[in-house]
Amino acid sequence: MNDKARCHPSDVINNMKIHHEVKVSYDKAWRGREIASNSIRGTLEASYALLSAFSDAMIRNNLGTYTTEEADEEGRLKSYLMALAALIDAWNYHLPVILVDDATMKNKYLSTLISTCTINGDNQIVPLAFVVVDSKNDLSRTWLFRNFKIVFGENNELNLKKNHKSLLIDDSFHKCARAYTPLEFEYYMRQLDHLSPSIRCELEGVGRHRWARAFFRRKRYSVITTNISESMNSTLKEARELPVIGLLESIRSLVKKWFYEHRIK
Repeated sequence: MNDKARCHPSDVINNMKIHHEVKVSYDKAWRGREIASNSIRGTLEASYALLSAFSDAMIRNNLGTYTTEEADEEGRLKSYLMALAALIDAWNYHLPVILVDDATMKNKYLSTLISTCTINGDNQIVPLAFVVVDSKNDLSRTWLFRNFKIVFGENNELNLKKNHKSLLIDDSFHKCARAYTPLEFEYYMRQLDHLSPSIRCELEGVGRHRWARAFFRRKRYSVITTNISESMNSTLKEARELPVIGLLESIRSLVKKWFYEHRIK
């Protein structure tokens, strides 16, 4: 077993049978894999305990990097945000569009990784910030957006596409944005009025033509019909099996690789 290869209990069973002619039960193979994984990658508990030290090292070696965390009353991690300096700077040169999506981390604590991304002029994915939260709920997302504003500032032209089904207004908003006629648009807009009386004024301030299909005369492609955050989560599929520090280090290495490859092109 190595630090990068994926290893399943069935692999352990087959290897023991082929190389050692020993029959191993699934339970024993699973426990053996966990012991080997912990010896190579460290335990989940130790990774969370070292998170503050990891953040300090990250900030010292990547000037301008922003990290912040929040713990509960018992000192257990609730939320952690990491925005690398290069990504904070890149935000100034890309479209004012943010796409947000989440994916469950594959460990016993079932934490959630939330990715925020944008796109550049060449329609390439540019990650912005990554957040690890203990659970998917409105409080964790509010915490995310509050800290995102601290890091990246406010932008009056910012469009936010949120892939969070638990938000009460999400369904009505997307139906409103995708309505084909002004009549259908107004029907769902009234539903939004009931959920949040101030939302109509805020959305009207943005301009209907910017986000509602019924008031846009051309065909919409690109950002509104894609989900780049899901592409990012797919890229990090194997990394989500690692302890939290291993995950964050994989993200840092991936971003470094992308920026290097883009620079030499």
